[in-house]
Amino acid sequence: MPIQVPTRRSSTKSGPRTLSTAQLRCLLDFTANNPAMQDLHDVAVILTNTGLRAGELVRLRWHDVDFDRHKIAIVPHKSPCHRYVPVGTRTTEVLVARRERHPESEFVLGSSPEKLLTRIKHQLKRVCEEIGLGGVNLRVLRHTFIYRWVASGGNSGALMAICGWKSDYFINLHGEQGFEIAVRDQAQVEESQ
Repeated sequence: MPIQVPTRRSSTKSGPRTLSTAQLRCLLDFTANNPAMQDLHDVAVILTNTGLRAGELVRLRWHDVDFDRHKIAIVPHKSPCHRYVPVGTRTTEVLVARRERHPESEFVLGSSPEKLLTRIKHQLKRVCEEIGLGGVNLRVLRHTFIYRWVASGGNSGALMAICGWKSDYFINLHGEQGFEIAVRDQAQVEESQ
């Protein structure tokens, strides 16, 4: 059973479900060269290229990032099971830059990840309203990854595994072949940015 592409809604009171490629590009361009928005830019790149949940990103530690194999291990907060998420070149560059800026931190989002994410949520709201994308939140960024994956023709089983969805169609990305499929499809998503 194929995954259905989420429908896009234009900005309404509840906001969009996903961002188009042009809207995402506008957000990333607006935040790219402003040092005050560096954290927002980094989080937007990571979420829209990996599909991580905000809570997963807050708990993400540097020892969970495998730079050599281009993958992130997601260890669920209340479960012993974990999954792997492929990381493309652009996302790797963002992660490397964050590591260089915060070498002493145990967490990818710095020494106070919850506090940083709260600030980013407010900043994202203000920035998106300023550029005409009202109603955008961190969940919309994650859904944008999912939409882009499906729209690029990515493997639905790999998407389910990356997102941590339980299903009869769930594939195990611990195996090299399954993970290679996910890496290929994730690269297509990242190139469409």
